[in-house]
Amino acid sequence: MAFLIQVLTGMFLGIVFGLVLGSEHVDFINTWVVPVGTIFLRMIKIMVIPLIVSSLILGVHGLGDISKFGRIGGKTFVLYVFTTIFAIFLGIAVGEIFKPGLGITLQSTEQVVIKELPSFSEMIIEVFPYNPIRSMMEENMLQLIIFSISVGVGAITCGEKVNLVIDVAKKISQVSYKVIGSIMKAAPVGVFCLIAPVAATNGADVFMPLIGVLACYYGALFFHWTFVYGGL
Repeated sequence: MAFLIQVLTGMFLGIVFGLVLGSEHVDFINTWVVPVGTIFLRMIKIMVIPLIVSSLILGVHGLGDISKFGRIGGKTFVLYVFTTIFAIFLGIAVGEIFKPGLGITLQSTEQVVIKELPSFSEMIIEVFPYNPIRSMMEENMLQLIIFSISVGVGAITCGEKVNLVIDVAKKISQVSYKVIGSIMKAAPVGVFCLIAPVAATNGADVFMPLIGVLACYYGALFFHWTFVYGGL
């Protein structure tokens, strides 16, 4: 709770700071404030991939029996598909009913490029990696999950002969948790630096619609958490 209060305080101070300086000082904010927030996000992102890969390898290896993995994997897949489909429909329903974000006009020079939807077979193929390094560079989490599960299953099959691989995964996981924990201590400062340019560029008028967006977002999450996962 104390951490949440610190983050919310950082957000509030960032909004006040951005509004006080205003759009005429956006260059100053972009030069001296934004880089701190960008560095914060990059330091978080750089540790996410090793954390996910090592944790999945350890999780699969911890089952100790491939037959268990098959049963648990099948149930997990069905559960994942069901909850994901429900979450998609819930998100669409909330958007259609409450229309969050209506009235927001953000100042941006970025052009939105709409990509053509790939075929079903192409989407299935893209789930499976052929180069884990490339998957890491592209931050393709689905491919990394498949890669990590494959390594975990292989480690179960090889037995004690690959204890070194498991020990390395354990150490990577421990280091990743430690680094992320240390970085998160700077979260209030990071949030301050990320929200300040938004307030300065767009002014106070943008925050009421954004509050509506956040209310819909967390309301949908609460509904999904309580009635879907709670019901299951």
